[in-house]
Amino acid sequence: MSYALEKWDRLISHTVHPDRRADFCSNPEAVEQLLVQSQSSHDKVRKQMIQQAFSFSKEKAKEMFVQQHQAVLIRLLDKVYQYKQCKGLDETTSKLYSTISIHLEAMLHFIEQYFSRYFSLEERVPISYLNLTKGELCQQLPACRIALQQRHDADEKLIALVCNYIYEFCSDGFLAYTYRDLIYHKELLKHISTLGTNGKVDHVYSALKEVLIYLNFNSPLFIDYFISQIHEELSLLSEKDSKIERLALHQKKIGQMHLKPGFALYSQFPSVRETLLEVLEREIEYLTTIKTKVLATPPGSMVEWPEKETVKDFIMVPFKVPEIYLLNKSFIDAGGAPTETYKSLLGKVGPYMANKNQRGFSPDSLQKGSDKVNPETKENVKRFLQRMIRNIDSYD
Repeated sequence: MSYALEKWDRLISHTVHPDRRADFCSNPEAVEQLLVQSQSSHDKVRKQMIQQAFSFSKEKAKEMFVQQHQAVLIRLLDKVYQYKQCKGLDETTSKLYSTISIHLEAMLHFIEQYFSRYFSLEERVPISYLNLTKGELCQQLPACRIALQQRHDADEKLIALVCNYIYEFCSDGFLAYTYRDLIYHKELLKHISTLGTNGKVDHVYSALKEVLIYLNFNSPLFIDYFISQIHEELSLLSEKDSKIERLALHQKKIGQMHLKPGFALYSQFPSVRETLLEVLEREIEYLTTIKTKVLATPPGSMVEWPEKETVKDFIMVPFKVPEIYLLNKSFIDAGGAPTETYKSLLGKVGPYMANKNQRGFSPDSLQKGSDKVNPETKENVKRFLQRMIRNIDSYD
C-alpha cells in the first residue's frame, strides 16, 4: 500500500473520528486544513499508484497492488459513511465528512477507470454508492413495469417475478453486494426498460424471456417457471412423438441463444441455458424410454413405466478442487467441527457440492486436491475469507 494512502487512512480513522470532533468542529481554519490534507492525500495516492503500478514486472503483483488500494478505499468510504450517521453532528462536521467522501469516491472512480483490468468486481460496493444506486433503480422500476405490461407479448407472472426480484434487491437493506452484483442489476433493468419501447414479438418466446436468458438470469424461480410453461404445452399434446418434437424445438431454440459474456445473476450457478437444456434432455430421454417400452411390450401386457430420475440438489460453489480441499482442511484445523476429521467432512459434503466443471465430488478426488495447492490457491481462499470478514463487519 502506498505511503500516501496510509496517511489518508490515519487522517480518516483517527484525526477526524467523531469522538475527536471537539478538536476541530468549532475551528473553521482546522476544518479547512483537514480538507486540504484529504485533497492532498487524494492527489498523492493517484500519483503514487501510477508510478508504483508500472514498477511491477508481474501482472499478479500489479493486480494485488491495485485491489489492495481498492479494498482500503472502500473500507474508508464505509467508515466515513458511518461517521455521517452519528447523532448530533453540526453542519461543519457533516460537510467535512461529505467532502472527504467525495475525495474517496473520486479516487475509487479513478482506479475503476484507469486500472479497470485489475479492478475487482468481487469487492463489496461502498454503502453510500450502493444506497444511491438502489434508490435510482427503485425510482425507475414502476415505469418499467407499466411499459412491460403494455407489450403485446406481456406475461404478467413473469413480469411480476422479475420486477419483484429487482424491488427486493433495492429494498432488502443488505449491504454486502459486490460490484458484479450491482452491475448485473443495473444492466438487467436497463435491458427490460428498453423492451418497453420495442414491439418485436418472438414466435417461440416472449422478448422478456429472451432477454433474461441473454443476461443469464439463472434464478431457480425463473427456471422453474420456464419449465412449468413447457409442461403446460406438453399437457395439451396427446402423442408422445408430438411431445418429443416440441421438447426438441425448445432445445434447439434455447441452444441457439447467446449469453452475454461474463454475466450471471448467480455466478456460482450453472448458466440458465445449461440448466434448461439439461432439463429438456432428461425429459426427452424419459419420453423416448416410455415410447420404446410401449413398442416392445406385447399387446395386452402391462407396460412397466420407468421412474423419473430423482435430481440431487447440489450446493454450487465458485471454487476449484484444491480450494475446496483447503477450505475444508482449514475449517477442521481451526476447530470448526470438533467431532470430524477433514476426511470425514469431505465424505459428507463432497457428494453434494458442485462447481462449474463437476457435480458431486468423492472424498478421494478432493483429497487429491491437496497435491495441487499452490500459492495462487492460498491467495484465492484468503481473498474469499477476507471478503467474509468485511461482510461480517458490515452487518448490524
